[in-house]
Amino acid sequence: MAHEPCRVLADASEAPRCRASCTAVVRVMLSPEEVFRSVAGPAATDDARWIDALTKLLEAVSAHEQLSGIRPMEVSAAALRVEAHASPAEVAGVLAPIALGICARAVDAGGAGSRFLVGISGHAGAGKSVLGNLLTRYVDFAAQFVPRSESSDVLFAAEGRSTVCALLGIDGYHRTNSDLDASGVRLDKGRPHTFDTAALKRDLLALKCDSRTRMDLPVYDRNIHEPVAGGAVVPAGCPIVVVEGILILTEQFGIVTPDVANSVFDLALWLEMPEDVSKARVCGRKTQHGKAHELVEAHYARVDGPNLRDMLAARHRATHTLTYVPHESGQVDRHGAWQFCADQR
Repeated sequence: MAHEPCRVLADASEAPRCRASCTAVVRVMLSPEEVFRSVAGPAATDDARWIDALTKLLEAVSAHEQLSGIRPMEVSAAALRVEAHASPAEVAGVLAPIALGICARAVDAGGAGSRFLVGISGHAGAGKSVLGNLLTRYVDFAAQFVPRSESSDVLFAAEGRSTVCALLGIDGYHRTNSDLDASGVRLDKGRPHTFDTAALKRDLLALKCDSRTRMDLPVYDRNIHEPVAGGAVVPAGCPIVVVEGILILTEQFGIVTPDVANSVFDLALWLEMPEDVSKARVCGRKTQHGKAHELVEAHYARVDGPNLRDMLAARHRATHTLTYVPHESGQVDRHGAWQFCADQR
């Protein structure tokens, strides 16, 4: 699926940093309206009400105590409470426009009785869980600004609906440690064959096809390093689900078609991050929790590195790319910035 072409360079000073992330692609910054249009597609092209909605959304988030980006938000990632950092520039230029664009795409899809699925994939340590949490919150908030129509009312104005957008992390589909031990593949944990991919695909198809049914789905608990059944809830009537995880765009998982991700996902985001940054982040996370450096490096060589090669081969299936610019200090544990960059080939 082709990426949207860019028309305007929003900030020329950022372009070299975007280009450096991928030698095969020149990436150029987009304005909030261009980000929205790129994600929303035809639904918003000729309807001025959507641009008015974007303006109102940006005004509302800038004044919102929690969503403005002025202070970090606490989110849950694999049953751990973590701080999610998003600057006001990221909120206005990335998260809010993408969130409203997702709403527009869901309206355009006209899926009464079905759900709109958004995939997020990227390097281990790239921040998929955190970004998924944030995007879910902004989609929920953005839904109130969606222009009224018969289609939008069906999706967003149903009486008694508790949430517009839910989050599912595919780490909950890890096979149990006892199962991996019995199969002799415990050291491979994280590679495709250590997931219950059949159950994941079954649940994703069920989510997509029927929005009228509540689904209780597994989560991964990093406190015990095991999947826990029923930890994630997608309420009945919830029209949008964000699905985050490694490998979801790869053929090894069997979710997508060979060329694009639209066999399950209506929209897919790829998180582009320099490998040295993602490796430092994922390895640092493990050593901080007490794992020996040698074991962490061995696991990266056995699991995370091969996974990354598989994912890089599949990133063309994403519909849009977010490029990570590391913090100016060079410290990998300090949040830099996510930028929405259109591809120019």
